[in-house]
Amino acid sequence: MVSPGVNVCDMHRSRLRRYGDLGEPRSLIGPRGDGYIRKDGYRVIAGLPEHRIVMEQLLGRRLLRHENVHHVNGQRADIRTDGPLRNWRSGNLELWSNWQPPGQRVADKIGFAVDLLREYAPDLLAETKEMD
Repeated sequence: MVSPGVNVCDMHRSRLRRYGDLGEPRSLIGPRGDGYIRKDGYRVIAGLPEHRIVMEQLLGRRLLRHENVHHVNGQRADIRTDGPLRNWRSGNLELWSNWQPPGQRVADKIGFAVDLLREYAPDLLAETKEMD
């Protein structure tokens, strides 16, 4: 917290007013002036969380309702990737899902497993058909 009487620039005064402290000594504005970092630590561009935009680009589709993006190192503004998704992860971003079957009957779980394979690994589902 800044002591009374300490002079700070307009940028730091704005941070103090918005967030209650000066924060880390890093820019909260994107490299081209696009976006900002919300109070909860997520960078937002054009009203959308940047990590979701990046994951959708990696997937080549929109995220589904049950999907979310996990920041491996816990830094919400860190959207580093290292190429295409491998095992649903690229750099610091990892695709997670909270989709789960509503029941506990074996038939329900098998149906859920088949649906999950259709969504995320249809090639594995095809392999099991060939084995039959």
